[in-house]
Amino acid sequence: MNPGVFTELAERCRRLPLFPLPGVVFLPNTVVPLHVFEERYRDLVTDCLNGNHLMGIPTLQTGWESDYDGQPPIHSVAGVGQIVEHHRFADGRYNIAVRGLGRVRIDSELSEEGVQYRIARATLLADQVGTNKRHLSQIRLLLLQIISIHPTLQGRLEPMIENPSPDMIDTLAHMLIQDTRRRQTYIEHDRLDQRAELVIAGLAGVISRGTDSPAEA
Repeated sequence: MNPGVFTELAERCRRLPLFPLPGVVFLPNTVVPLHVFEERYRDLVTDCLNGNHLMGIPTLQTGWESDYDGQPPIHSVAGVGQIVEHHRFADGRYNIAVRGLGRVRIDSELSEEGVQYRIARATLLADQVGTNKRHLSQIRLLLLQIISIHPTLQGRLEPMIENPSPDMIDTLAHMLIQDTRRRQTYIEHDRLDQRAELVIAGLAGVISRGTDSPAEA
C-alpha cells in the first residue's frame, strides 16, 4: 500500500462502522461474503454504501452469546475492508462481499445518537516489512510441490507461483488457517516475516499430510 493510500485509509478509520462476527477473522487481501439480516447491520450496510463503503469486521471474544444483542467484547485487532459487491433484497436484507484492505487496532468505541450498530475509533496498522525474497521463493517451491501432488489445484495456485508477492501471504493464510484462535494470532502479527513463517509451516504440513487442499491444513 503506497503512503498516500495508507494515509487516506487511516483517516477514514478514525470513524469506522463495526460488524462484529463470531468465528470470523477477516484477513487483508481476501474477500468475505456476508448475508446481512439483522436490522442494525442492515442499517450499517446502507450507511456504508451511502458513504465510503468501509467497515471493520472484528471477531467476537469467547462468551459473546450472553450479550450478543448488546456490546459483547471483541478482539482489538481486526480486519478492515470495503464493500465491493452488494445485493439488497426486497425485505431489506443484503448479500455483500467485502474485500480486505488492511488491519486495524480498535482504540475506543463511539456513541452516536440514533445509530444502532457499533462504531469505533481505530488506528490503521502498518505491516513491518520483514518478508524477503527467500520467504517468497520458499513459498513458491512449496506451492509447486502441492500442485505436483494435487494437479486439480493448479488453476488456484498457479497465479501465485507466476507472480509471487507479499500479498499472497495473507491469501494463503486465509486458505490454510481455519481455526479462529490461530487466525486471530496470525492477524495480530505486525511483521510480514512472522506471518510468512506461519504460512510456510502450513504449506509444509499440507505436503507432509497429503491432504487434498490447503484449506485442510
